[in-house]
Amino acid sequence: MAADDIQFKLKLADCMGLREPEHVIPTALMLSEHGFLPSSGDWPNQGPVEDIHELVRKRTVNFESTGTWCVGFPVEPQWTGHLLATFECEGGKERPTSCRMGALIDREDCVEVEPFAERLVRFGLYSYPLVRPAIGYIDKSWAKEPFPADVQRRKLVSLGWVNFFGPPYVEKYGRDFLSGIPGYRVEELPDGGVFHQLSPTFLVEDAAVARSLRQEVKDYCAKAGVKISCQAPYVHSQVFGKGEYPASQGAYRTFAEFRLTLLELFRTALVLDDGTRVKVVCLDWETLTKPQREYALDAIRRAAQAELSKHPDVRILFEFNEIPADLDAVMDRLARAEPRLSYARVDMS
Repeated sequence: MAADDIQFKLKLADCMGLREPEHVIPTALMLSEHGFLPSSGDWPNQGPVEDIHELVRKRTVNFESTGTWCVGFPVEPQWTGHLLATFECEGGKERPTSCRMGALIDREDCVEVEPFAERLVRFGLYSYPLVRPAIGYIDKSWAKEPFPADVQRRKLVSLGWVNFFGPPYVEKYGRDFLSGIPGYRVEELPDGGVFHQLSPTFLVEDAAVARSLRQEVKDYCAKAGVKISCQAPYVHSQVFGKGEYPASQGAYRTFAEFRLTLLELFRTALVLDDGTRVKVVCLDWETLTKPQREYALDAIRRAAQAELSKHPDVRILFEFNEIPADLDAVMDRLARAEPRLSYARVDMS
């Protein structure tokens, strides 16, 4: 079934050049050169940035109990005023560090998909020598991707629309194999890695051509004893569909309407007498489509991290009208990593 939006990202994983939060600065400085304007404010109250060094310092969240850290902030694509994008890096003592940037694009803004995808490719190529990842890719945000343990074992489990194979993967799988993967474009990277692009565009028009290319890639890898998942390239009509949205698409008929709802929810916070900041989130979870639900979970996670970063000495409480299992998992992970954060279900009827 076609959706009313698509969310996709660039991710560079197990980055040797990104071991500490301050290592984020050189990559962050490159953002504006490629059309991505860093923002100093929390979504949805973005503002211009005067000092990237200060932005990275303020947006760094350290989770001492787990020895992990995260740096994230909104970025505004300068060529359009319609997109919401985010840039985020995270790492820790026992987890591979990663860098990612992505956006969610509504059907009404579908003409922005290819310009954004092209800029992700360029930004990935320019930032690759700085962060030095073991592997990277550009793909849909919810496509199958390697777990951290897969990356640490240098296991190839999936191929995205664009792929960056660092020296560790070249050493394990061989340059000839990686360079021979069917596709549109293959280049050698500065450190001897391999860049691979599956098709000229992120979205294609011909479903049969897309299906054939995916199967060709899987068959090629299977002959070498490598079983992979490959969902790209994506078909425009299967992603966005045509015509009006049916009632079954949920209570929010367009993603713009849903985004506006989240914007209003996160715009303000209640402040209790003891200084605790309370965020009240009331959503009709049962009516959300899968993309809306996934986006809501990610937005709540980012809002919590932003509150913790902006108010380092204050308790943060999230109150929900419902706490479904997937939301509980997100909040529990955050609360375990940062004791200042708590959450509760509250009757809002």
